[in-house]
Amino acid sequence: MLFTPAQERALAALCDCLIPPDNFPGAWQAGAGDYITRLLDTDCTYLQDTYRLGLESLDAEATAHHAKVFSEITGEEQTALLTHIEEGKVVANWLVSPQPTFNMWVHHVAESYYSDSGNGGNHGNRSWEMIGYEIQGEQK
Repeated sequence: MLFTPAQERALAALCDCLIPPDNFPGAWQAGAGDYITRLLDTDCTYLQDTYRLGLESLDAEATAHHAKVFSEITGEEQTALLTHIEEGKVVANWLVSPQPTFNMWVHHVAESYYSDSGNGGNHGNRSWEMIGYEIQGEQK
């Protein structure tokens, strides 16, 4: 197992904070977790510790601000917290560099959401449907 249950809860909340559900699935339901796990198990094994330590640090940051882990704070609180992290305004002792870790998360979540579903994310090609992209050929 790549992530502990607590890390997976933090990752799920992070994904859905970055791309929340609306009329279409949020990032987590669309397969961001599957995509990221696959990515970290194959092409980017060197990022496994960065992810684990980053998610632990994210929970520590949320706890420092709200006395709750990231997955337990409100969506507004999550967004504000991520904004502070993006700006480098952290109060917890991060085990990895916060801003590059945040940027990596944003990149991977967006990549998972808009990628070919064969890569593990974008289940059912829902994000492509959302933006009006029509699949040509055999994938359809």
